[in-house]
Amino acid sequence: MIKEIPLTPVKTLIKTINLTGVREDIFKKIDINILLERTKNRLKNTSNESLGKIQMLHTSCKDNMLTIYDDWICKKKIIDPRTFGIIIDRFVKLMYQTEQINEITDTDVISIINTSNVVTYEEQTKNAKTKEIIDQLIYNLSQSIVAYKKTNNPYATLTELIAESYFLTIMDMQYKQNQFSDSEYLEKLKASKSELRTIFIKHPDIAWLTNVLSFTSYMYLVSTDNKFTCDDIISCDYSLTYDTPIEKDCEISGHISGEIDFQSQSEILDLKISKSNFTMDHIMQVALYYMLSSNKENIKTLTLYNPLLNQSLIISPNDIFKVNNIGEIINITATKYLEKKL
Repeated sequence: MIKEIPLTPVKTLIKTINLTGVREDIFKKIDINILLERTKNRLKNTSNESLGKIQMLHTSCKDNMLTIYDDWICKKKIIDPRTFGIIIDRFVKLMYQTEQINEITDTDVISIINTSNVVTYEEQTKNAKTKEIIDQLIYNLSQSIVAYKKTNNPYATLTELIAESYFLTIMDMQYKQNQFSDSEYLEKLKASKSELRTIFIKHPDIAWLTNVLSFTSYMYLVSTDNKFTCDDIISCDYSLTYDTPIEKDCEISGHISGEIDFQSQSEILDLKISKSNFTMDHIMQVALYYMLSSNKENIKTLTLYNPLLNQSLIISPNDIFKVNNIGEIINITATKYLEKKL
């Protein structure tokens, strides 16, 4: 029976918690409006002039952005919503890391990309043909980023840079979902830049939306004093002993894993691109990241940020949990699950 419990990765654990009805036992109900008010108060007194400008631009364009996103991404799926979110996510991480280096070189950029989880995973597959293509894509992107940093008008070429980094999105989808066959994967990588560039040319609204969301997300990250790392892997080995009327003194062990978008010494931040408000599942996800973080004792703030709605949700871990141990959550989840099955 216990074998039917899907415990990995983190998002699957969240589904299990919801399925078993254990959520109310663990996570306090939180008033989203109160949390958004906290965010507004935090940003209200910022002295960063450029942040103020981009927030004003973003707010004034909000309805237009939602219309574009709903029409072209959600309904017509010119780019499906999940892929679109990964495009923003991957580019913002790259932009944030490269912007931290003043006199950046192509070697610096190559090092940043090569240490990302998607490239590290690909290195482990040791497919020579794929590696050759990826190495060339990384080299091309590194040259473009160095040129981008040196230009007098960098934002004019931001969309082109996003298209050139699209191969990182394809690698992400393969790394996390094994989405393509080997031959499809190679072809998608080869055609990555031209594919997204063609979409941007045919649909300039999508290009504009991608550009604005990337830039505002970056500006949000630098609006704090935190220095974030990207894509920190979090994990937990678990071991359960359980008794049921059918099975006595049984044991099962396994592994839960996830990937934190941005983590500093004191904050975990998760980037969401969605036309919907934050949900309890989103809060649970960032809460589980906190519980599995090796830096847990120093984390004071958990943040969700959605640039499409210009919303962030900033909370203390203490505001969320009645239970703050991942092992207890797994145990409670398993118990509830078995009770329902019986």
